Amino acid sequence: PTFRAIIGNPPYVEYHGLSSHESADLAQRYETARGQFDLFAPIIERSVALLEPGGALAFVLPSTFLRAPRHAAVRRLVLRELDVCEIVEHGDGVFERVAAPTCHIIARKISGLRSRTMTYRRSTGETLQVDSQRWSHEHNAAISGVSAIQEQWVAALRGARTLGSVSTIRRGYPAGRKHPAWSSPD
Repeated sequence: PTFRAIIGNPPYVEYHGLSSHESADLAQRYETARGQFDLFAPIIERSVALLEPGGALAFVLPSTFLRAPRHAAVRRLVLRELDVCEIVEHGDGVFERVAAPTCHIIARKISGLRSRTMTYRRSTGETLQVDSQRWSHEHNAAISGVSAIQEQWVAALRGARTLGSVSTIRRGYPAGRKHPAWSSPD
């Protein structure tokens, strides 16, 4: 079966909260469940597979989904299979007695041409129109709301010289606990 819409708030269970059998079973069935992952990753992957072309997906997720390295595989899947319409970061306190920053994502399964821009709202209330395609070209596929002027600064800095190109960088002298500088005078 396929669905026109899937809406959810999948569990935020980290890989070490699963048994080795559960982790192995998920890793065999889902590309997003390898290495370090959260249980919401294979749930998103399965949901995307069950969506009909043009179908909508709306999930409440931990904000770590947007940038944490362990979620790169699920972000790449989302950016490959879905046309992201909106991401809103809510910060802490969305759920009572839960201190995890959350976000929500609304997307459609690709059925034709992609939209180039999406709405990105920060917890501060700032709203940006962002080119969603640029994230898919980054290795880590980190999703972040960057304004046009911020993107220009980042592009300018990419061509800048690094500190290592103008100076020799070395590790300082390791003093250790027994070094005389650490002892107090008698």
